[in-house]
Amino acid sequence: MSSSLQALLVVAFLTAGVPFAARPLRGRVPTIILYLISGIVVGPALLGWIQPDPAMDLLRKLALAAVFAVIGYEFNLRDLTGPMGRLAIWGWFTTVLTGLLLALCLPVSGLARALALVIPLSASALPSMKFVLQGSGEWAQPLGTAALTAGIMGQVGPVLALTLLLSTQLPQFTLFRLALLAVIAIVLSALPGVLRVRVSAQESFQLVLLLSVGLLSLCVVLGVDILLGGLLVGFVLRRYLPDPDQAPVIGHFNAVIDGFLAPLFLILAGSRININAVIATPFWPLVWMLAFFLVRGLPQFLLYWKQLPSGRQRFRFSLLVSQSLSIPIAVTQMEVEAGLMTSEVSALIIGGSVLAALVYPSLAMAIKPSLPSAAS
Repeated sequence: MSSSLQALLVVAFLTAGVPFAARPLRGRVPTIILYLISGIVVGPALLGWIQPDPAMDLLRKLALAAVFAVIGYEFNLRDLTGPMGRLAIWGWFTTVLTGLLLALCLPVSGLARALALVIPLSASALPSMKFVLQGSGEWAQPLGTAALTAGIMGQVGPVLALTLLLSTQLPQFTLFRLALLAVIAIVLSALPGVLRVRVSAQESFQLVLLLSVGLLSLCVVLGVDILLGGLLVGFVLRRYLPDPDQAPVIGHFNAVIDGFLAPLFLILAGSRININAVIATPFWPLVWMLAFFLVRGLPQFLLYWKQLPSGRQRFRFSLLVSQSLSIPIAVTQMEVEAGLMTSEVSALIIGGSVLAALVYPSLAMAIKPSLPSAAS
């Protein structure tokens, strides 16, 4: 059996098995973390069932692009046009500036490497925040509105920053390639209003695949990172299928991503983590967990004093925006490939993001103000 087929078999087994293994935990540990841990276990550092392989690396990148296509599809520019949206944009740039000031105090060689440390710290997990606040009945309240806009910027901002950072040519050529890609995406987005052709569900799914593969291939040709390509796929699909409730193909597309591609990415990403670095310095993931709050959460605590007057609510909001997992994994591993970060630092940052995803949402719910009783 070839190494690629063996790795695919292991991934398929874990994709199906991890959700069943997670049932006794009753949701106390997110499944996304269990997929990552299972990838570490079967990776080269431990069992060695998954080894570095070009075919599996291509699958990992395609799966990563599909995950970010979902983020792009769910992105709505109107969410960032109001006062809360503008504050979210300002909050993200304040996060980056705070991180850069701290990173430049470290023995880091050059602005690019300092920015490489800051970008993963500027991420926020919108799906996680939405899940937590919907469960507590706060999604429709000001806290939920703040989390929505900050979460959008915490997903889109790091991707755009990474696109500029990973450019290997002169800035003017980078801007030209991005402009060309934007023009093509705008033209593709305008086609549905021009053509107005009715298609079947099967043809819709085939068009989704064509758009996805075509735009991702274009990103590779232009030298643009695959994260931005995934976002553009989502942006364009939103124009073709503006209402996900009226487009069954989106449900099929999400089922493929959630059921296979997202777990595949997490398992393969876990197999690439340098777990020996975490074992050698186990306290550093804790330091990075605190860095997520210091860089991402603390500026939001100071900025949102008017929108969230309660100090406790503002602190809970700061905790929720300070955790993300998929974006730090994707960003740091791409920075390792570009030579902007060592695999040891990447492993420690990912370790910190795992701790943040475990601790911060639980802490935010633990300090939630109790509702007044009916008698009172």
